[in-house]
Amino acid sequence: MHLPDALKSRFIALFLLSVTPSGAGADTGEVLFTGLGCANCHGGGSPGAPRRSGPDLTNLPSRVNHDWLLDFLAKPEHGRMPAMFDHLPEAERTGAIRDVAAWLGTLGEGMRFKPERHANAERGSALYHEIGCIACHAPDDAGHAVPLPDLRRKTSLYALTDFLRNTHHYRPDARMPQFPLAPDEAIDIAAHLLDFQASDPGEAPLVTAWPKADAETVGRGRQRVEKLECSACHSLPGISREREPVPINDPAAGCPAHKGPARYTLTEPQRETLADYLATRQRKGNDRFFVASDVPAVDALMTSLRCDACHSRGGNGGPSPGTRPYFIGDEALGDAGRIPPPLTDVGEKLRGKWIRAVLSGEEGTRVRPYLRTRMPVYPAVHAAVLAEAFEAADLPREGVDPDPVQIAAVEDLEAGRRLLGAHGGVNCISCHRWGERPSLGIQGPDLSNLDQRMSPTWFRRYLLDPAGYLPGTLMPPFWPGGQATVTDILAGDTEKQIGAIWTFIRDGKGLPEGFPDHIPGQFELIPT
Repeated sequence: MHLPDALKSRFIALFLLSVTPSGAGADTGEVLFTGLGCANCHGGGSPGAPRRSGPDLTNLPSRVNHDWLLDFLAKPEHGRMPAMFDHLPEAERTGAIRDVAAWLGTLGEGMRFKPERHANAERGSALYHEIGCIACHAPDDAGHAVPLPDLRRKTSLYALTDFLRNTHHYRPDARMPQFPLAPDEAIDIAAHLLDFQASDPGEAPLVTAWPKADAETVGRGRQRVEKLECSACHSLPGISREREPVPINDPAAGCPAHKGPARYTLTEPQRETLADYLATRQRKGNDRFFVASDVPAVDALMTSLRCDACHSRGGNGGPSPGTRPYFIGDEALGDAGRIPPPLTDVGEKLRGKWIRAVLSGEEGTRVRPYLRTRMPVYPAVHAAVLAEAFEAADLPREGVDPDPVQIAAVEDLEAGRRLLGAHGGVNCISCHRWGERPSLGIQGPDLSNLDQRMSPTWFRRYLLDPAGYLPGTLMPPFWPGGQATVTDILAGDTEKQIGAIWTFIRDGKGLPEGFPDHIPGQFELIPT
């Protein structure tokens, strides 16, 4: 299975935006050219790469303060939005920005936010640090943090709450995922971000009323938007995104030298890399494009979507020193009880359908409830691309023989029940949940649906060498060196025992042996 070049290049481009390229080259220049949106106006870039969609610009007067927007358009903060007005004379620049803001203010029909009854910034601070926001937005994590804008100047409590609950609506093609938040959780986090300390959300300041603009000003603003071709990156009502590509040898396309209307804030290595690509493309002709093959697709995807802020893969990534203390969970499980699992070989470990379900936030896919960090939800296209990328990277390649030893076929369900249980088996239920039944000790991941999410080949290899996957794991080796520690079940045959466990998980009914008849704290009420 191979990741489509168009989608791969799209995400590799995002990856390159998050780092400074270490060297110049046509390949990295091409994906940078695509990712910055240059290809949206000038054509080319990665073959068939879909256009990136900027944030939704409707209903801004309900969501954003007017003065903040004016300043942002004059000097965009932090993101990849270029400065679109720097080419204008200073005397004309302020008026042009106000005209564009006036037209943007006419988009949409306005919004009414559903009011919440209470806000608790202290609880919001705890949530912000526990569920995973801090993994990307740690203010003291130099070199790793994604900076936040001045939110108090930008927006209101209700608008920010709605953004946190509907992130993908406002930013359909952004790196920021959407956390599953209840309404009270969203407003509490928003209160924390805005430092709103009162409990009544009705006391929070609203977005200031925008100045009324006359039809002439609005008309000039629309003309500016069309001339600047803002629709190349944003979906704008009534303005088509279709356009003839501007030749790359056009002097107006000289973004690396900051000559064009779209002025990007680029590092010197990025500028050199992009210039190299443009020069090579001119020599080869506009119909000659390059596909980045020197950046591993999975690593690029993980970095572009910041999966590596929480997860490691192959020893790289995972929480940084600045954010690691904020990951909390079940201390009895050690680091495995608080740090999200590694994604090493995850394309082989988990079934593709399960990876898509986890990334899409489907119900029933949370198997580690002890982690306080929450798995965010990604748009369907991101989920599909990531799942396919993991499979393409981790499953055996064409022409390479897979592991010839498959899990043994064993129909003895009773043997599997005994092995999973605590009566003469390997005591799996001492540390692992089984559906709704808690384990007898520490609460490890649920085993009852393991066959739905995990491949049997990986399952077998893990049982034979748990520490080979996760050094320091609490999972003991019950078959050290391939030898069974329980010898009176299936004659101590290691392969048959592992096969029997898998078969019971897949086909067995009822519970493994050893669960008590009654769960502590439960009792029967008998009416008389």
